[in-house]
Amino acid sequence: MTDFFKPPQFGPPHERFEGLESATASLTKPLSEVDGKPNQDSSFEDSFNQTFGVFDGMGGHAAGDIASRMAKKIIAEAANKIPNHASISEMQHILAQAFAKTNQELLDEAARMNFRGGMGTTATVMRFFEDEDGKRQALIAHVGDSRAYRLRGNGPLEQLTSDDGISAIFVDKMDENSQRLLQRKLNNVTRKEDLTDGIERFMFENRNILKYALGIEKTKTSFWVTDVQKGDRFLMCSDGVSDNLTDIEIEELLAAADTAQTASSDIALTARRVSERIYGRNKTIQRR
Repeated sequence: MTDFFKPPQFGPPHERFEGLESATASLTKPLSEVDGKPNQDSSFEDSFNQTFGVFDGMGGHAAGDIASRMAKKIIAEAANKIPNHASISEMQHILAQAFAKTNQELLDEAARMNFRGGMGTTATVMRFFEDEDGKRQALIAHVGDSRAYRLRGNGPLEQLTSDDGISAIFVDKMDENSQRLLQRKLNNVTRKEDLTDGIERFMFENRNILKYALGIEKTKTSFWVTDVQKGDRFLMCSDGVSDNLTDIEIEELLAAADTAQTASSDIALTARRVSERIYGRNKTIQRR
């Protein structure tokens, strides 16, 4: 687990963001460093440049692990080259190029290694910065269904990203507020039987079938810019967390923790316990 915002020790970048909390949580990756179990998740933290990423590999263990690690390396290296005072459009351009490069290299690697089922990964990257007026903001680059959340004040927890599932076809014509309300409703459902609307049930059952990811011929990177206030808590996670915990459960754990490191550890451990209790094995499986 990663405590993204440590006490300032790298000069101005950290001093500008003092008081901000952020963390990553994954059901498998950090815990596997302790118990040795396989995983397909990767993450990076570049505290000096205030850039962080989460990647969840797909295509079977071997292919997924390679994919997430390749994406992590390529995108982290690109993000490190973003100039300190780059504009939003410049940052977005650099990250878009890094995502495109990753996508092509994954396609090439899958062909070279004869991964018949392909290999791919989600990618969610967040970079904190100050605009020309000194306002703190965050740029998010995203593809797949790994998520970025924000908890501000007493909540509620906000999902800042939109999942790239096939069910997105049902919400594309909705306004943003309606999309957010529907997503929050689905995020707090644990059984399909709790939904009576046919479309909502379909979306819930198929939420892990992705329309876009890195490592497929046709993909799309989405970008968001959001404001950052002192005291905001950010969480980046793979579906190992969001498939096993509701938004309400995540919010409660995030709010109760004293540090980002405690929050990410508590969230990941709770998600794993839920998975083990429901399915009787240590594996990321969506709750249905």
